[in-house]
Amino acid sequence: MPYQTISLEDMLLQWRYSMYDPTSSGCLETWIYDTSPCNWTGITCSAMVPYGHGHGRSDVVQVVNNISLAECFLQGTFDILEFPYLPELSFLDLSSNYLSGSLPASIGNLSKLNYLNLSHSSGVGSLSGHIPETLGMLVYLQKLDLRGNKFSDLIPSSLGNLTGLDYMDLSSNSSSGHIPHEIGMIQGLTLFDLSSNSIDGSIPGIIWNLTRLVLLDLSSNRIVDSIPLRISLTMLKSSDLSFNHIVGPIPPSIGNLRRLVSFGFANNEITGSIPVSKVRIV
Repeated sequence: MPYQTISLEDMLLQWRYSMYDPTSSGCLETWIYDTSPCNWTGITCSAMVPYGHGHGRSDVVQVVNNISLAECFLQGTFDILEFPYLPELSFLDLSSNYLSGSLPASIGNLSKLNYLNLSHSSGVGSLSGHIPETLGMLVYLQKLDLRGNKFSDLIPSSLGNLTGLDYMDLSSNSSSGHIPHEIGMIQGLTLFDLSSNSIDGSIPGIIWNLTRLVLLDLSSNRIVDSIPLRISLTMLKSSDLSFNHIVGPIPPSIGNLRRLVSFGFANNEITGSIPVSKVRIV
């Protein structure tokens, strides 16, 4: 852990007092001095014995492992929140708040994080800048939800390092460039949503081999590609490629995807006839 000039409590309180609560949600009312962060609303702690110490009861310390402040509608930034102070954090949910500014590279210090939800559903305030490459350091991450923000620039190829990820939602941002080939290395991915961005180029062939994928949504982008003749998405239930520049025919193999319920192709450049199947082609 890096050298800390202030305590964890002081750091969190500095962040708390930098925030504005326009709806008087009260989510941060219990965040006050001379109380343990483990007793604050939205924070959960667990007991652990620091490395190199004994195993007696006196050696046990409480560490913050969960921060959940979803739907508190708080306004603020990450400028004062120092992620290196939270090495045991495994769960971070700040969804449905009014956070703005950038997501700092120091988020890569949350080496034990398995859940990250910074999704945003309001027009008031949103995160911007680029998605930090350091997210690829969060190798235990299982859920990543950044939808509804204003992240721009390229999607970092380092996200391919998140081989334990099963849920990735980057929809409704302003990301551009190609879909990184490395995303196809996340073999356990069940949901992959890049809809409503400015993605161009083609769909990496390896994406069509993600056999555990249940939902694939690449709609409302600038993708120029055709659908491969062979698709190995055997668990797929819903896919949407509408509002792109998909050309060519719909391959008959789509009818072999037995779990598939709907496949969106609207507003593309599809040619030929629609294959006969039980799939709802929209």
